[in-house]
Amino acid sequence: MVFTKGQFLYSIKYGTITYILYSLSKFWVKVLYDNRINKILEIGSFVGGDTLNRYSNVPNKI
Repeated sequence: MVFTKGQFLYSIKYGTITYILYSLSKFWVKVLYDNRINKILEIGSFVGGDTLNRYSNVPNKI
């Protein structure tokens, strides 16, 4: 659902891992993608707080 109905916000590449942030309805979705093996490692959702704060200081490290 995140890939079809979510709104892409931005991505950050750190090594071989790309952190991608989407908004969907009233929450956020983070996707961790490993470019080296072409595989999604993790998908998680949250509504704010410390997790969202990690994405608010771009281009700082995640």
